[in-house]
Amino acid sequence: MRKRSTRKRDPLSLAREISLAVREAGGRAFAAGGYVRDRMMARVHPELAQVVSRSTEIDLEVYRIPPQRLREILTRFGRVDLVGQAFGVLKVGGLDISLPRRENKIGAGHRGFSVFSDPWLSYEEACRRRDLTINSMLLDLLTDELIDPYGGMRDLERRLLRATDPTTFGEDPLRVLRVMQFAARFDFSVEAETQRLCRTLDISELPRERIAGEIEKWLLKSPRPSVGLFLFEPLGILPHFPPLPSLVGRHRFAEEIDDFAMTARLLDEAARRRDTLPPSDHLILMLSAWARFLPDPHGSEAPEQVVETFLRRFLATKRVIEGVCSLVAAAPLPRRCYEAHGGDGEIRRLSRRVRISLLLRLAEAEHFARNPGAKDFPAGEWLETNARRLGVMEAPPPPILQGRDLIEV
Repeated sequence: MRKRSTRKRDPLSLAREISLAVREAGGRAFAAGGYVRDRMMARVHPELAQVVSRSTEIDLEVYRIPPQRLREILTRFGRVDLVGQAFGVLKVGGLDISLPRRENKIGAGHRGFSVFSDPWLSYEEACRRRDLTINSMLLDLLTDELIDPYGGMRDLERRLLRATDPTTFGEDPLRVLRVMQFAARFDFSVEAETQRLCRTLDISELPRERIAGEIEKWLLKSPRPSVGLFLFEPLGILPHFPPLPSLVGRHRFAEEIDDFAMTARLLDEAARRRDTLPPSDHLILMLSAWARFLPDPHGSEAPEQVVETFLRRFLATKRVIEGVCSLVAAAPLPRRCYEAHGGDGEIRRLSRRVRISLLLRLAEAEHFARNPGAKDFPAGEWLETNARRLGVMEAPPPPILQGRDLIEV
């Protein structure tokens, strides 16, 4: 049989075609995980339609089809790649397709699981391995039937995050960070028992790239990241991110709220300005807002060193770390330059330290976080006007003497 091209087909159409082929072979395919959650959430909370993931990624779980037969079916739709050796995940045309499976914790770390694929597993048993009830639903893309053995739809309606199975929830420590970022992205509350389970988890055994992935989702996808930050303490996350706990109870910037709450304000203000920047700058802006008020625990390090030490606990991207360190160090300068009536030379020097368009977003966010009733930001308006006049908003001025000049000499 000739293979069907998957190049021009959108993921949903391809998923439906594969589901139809599976049904014709005597099996049944379901969309699972985040795609189902976001689709159901948009139904019950239309106001969240712009907040839920815009991703077209669809994971299919195939029942009552043996592994070899499933691979034979999938070859009709193009190249089949095994991308999850441990979990038996096949990729076709951008879709992840797997058999239902059980996972049992047998050792420490995120790899300490034994996995058993079983195409005849019940829907309830297959969904049991998932973290939260809202992620434990299956959707038949051909009939629109929803399989919901753990009450995920009711929890969506209640805007509640609840563990699917309390007895297995703690097997993956990453789940505490997933709970935090889901709460912030969707403005959901966390069920009391699930909060208790989260406090038992130790994320120190996780590789930093997994931690970074959840932190990025929190900072880049949340309309109000403060919702997640205020969960750091009740979920037991806070001690894992020193010196963040030192912000609690410290009143360096305002008498009415501590510096931890001020950081929460700053994160929300930065999130409001996130989309005014190129996507490559979003994470730098949000991490800078998070790290802006970090105290020096020893009283000896420069701000850049404090921020770098903080970031390296969970981040490995050199470009991002350097960008955040530079931005945090320069954050007070727009106001200082304005108050000192800085000249053109000072603005040019500032443009060599950090990109002014990015600096302005952080400085503006900080101004309105510290002055909630303010109507404008005179220092920012002054700096932007003069930086545009000098042509240094996005890059520093070119050197007066360039390399080609030396060659000609």
